[in-house]
Amino acid sequence: MTINYKGLSYKLHEFINTFDNEEKEQLRSFYKKFFFRSKPVPLNCNSISLLNHEIDQYFEDTCLNSKIINFFRENKLILSIAFDFEMKSLTIPDKYLKFMNRFEQKECCEFFFAASDFNNLTEMQFCVAKTFEYIKKNYNKKYIFGNIIRQHKKEKFKKTIQRIFKFTILDDNFTFHEIP
Repeated sequence: MTINYKGLSYKLHEFINTFDNEEKEQLRSFYKKFFFRSKPVPLNCNSISLLNHEIDQYFEDTCLNSKIINFFRENKLILSIAFDFEMKSLTIPDKYLKFMNRFEQKECCEFFFAASDFNNLTEMQFCVAKTFEYIKKNYNKKYIFGNIIRQHKKEKFKKTIQRIFKFTILDDNFTFHEIP
């Protein structure tokens, strides 16, 4: 799907984990660059080769267990967001179980992972909003929950998900968003 915004052309694309190695390797490279720069998940590795292996494993798990929506600007990958529609890895604090039970499970999903390669706040908010619209329209997902597992620059990450993703932080490590 092509979308024009402020004179620029964007392409929203759902990654399908098939045998298209070129697309998968482009995404893998994007993830690796993001991992080395931002350290989004805790990985305990003593060497670069172990770190590469752990990132590859995380990437493969993400490909197998998530819907990955990518945004391109002028054929350059700038944003990738992964959602788990089955919410297999979501940890729900006990005090929010009753809150979660208010929603139909089939309308909920888990924000699993996101990686980005640009800093323009307005463009990022636009891309995220279009991604959320896409999963609402194509998969009937209205509510997004997530766990904050990040340890490196955790407070900065919390501010980012509030400003860009419009998530409400319900608990130190638990978030919620209703797609308008």
